[in-house]
Amino acid sequence: MATERMYLATHAQDGIAAVLSVVDIEPGLSIVRLNRTLFHPESSEQLSDRGKVGSHAVLDVKWDAQDIDHYLSSSRDLVHGKTVGITVDKYWRTLQSTYHSSGHLLQSIVPRVRKDCVAVFGRHWPESARLVFYAAGPLSRDDVAEINQAFLKETSRDYPVEIVFSNGVRQVQLADYDPIVCHGTHVQRTSDIASMEISYMNFDGECLIMDYVVKPRLVQAAKIRGS
Repeated sequence: MATERMYLATHAQDGIAAVLSVVDIEPGLSIVRLNRTLFHPESSEQLSDRGKVGSHAVLDVKWDAQDIDHYLSSSRDLVHGKTVGITVDKYWRTLQSTYHSSGHLLQSIVPRVRKDCVAVFGRHWPESARLVFYAAGPLSRDDVAEINQAFLKETSRDYPVEIVFSNGVRQVQLADYDPIVCHGTHVQRTSDIASMEISYMNFDGECLIMDYVVKPRLVQAAKIRGS
């Protein structure tokens, strides 16, 4: 039975699910499958969610064919058929979603600034977020300034980030840019992105490599309160 991936259609971070199977791997590590989940599994584009299934910490989430495996700190009291609460870590989800949406926005803006750039790869992991474009040459200082200005403009406009399904294919729409096929999680509005910095760039003769760092609005607000 394939796991219903609720995170594809909802921003909810709390819900309920039924336990389908439990496998104890070793002390402190169990794999639990649910009939449905709010937890995004790790992929080449996005890290897995964290949180809790019942009272047990979710250490990792991974794909296994059509099923999603939840790696828990314990399986105590979890048995087939039991209904449990599932809770996604809000801070961690917000961080992953902000990086993912920022990556989409960047890969949409760059080709408008430089028509020769075509996005071919995106990894939206905090601390190692990277975009790769086929390009005719490196970006100039003016190009980078225009990209930064466009990014700030779009986040200041507070556009909704829309999830749309077309012929069964999930797409993410930001502002007036072309929708991008995606199975990841995203912020709800462009203003949820507090800031973005291009931290590294390199042109290898064929591809433009761009690393970036972002801050979610939630993280920035927490920093201000704690300062």
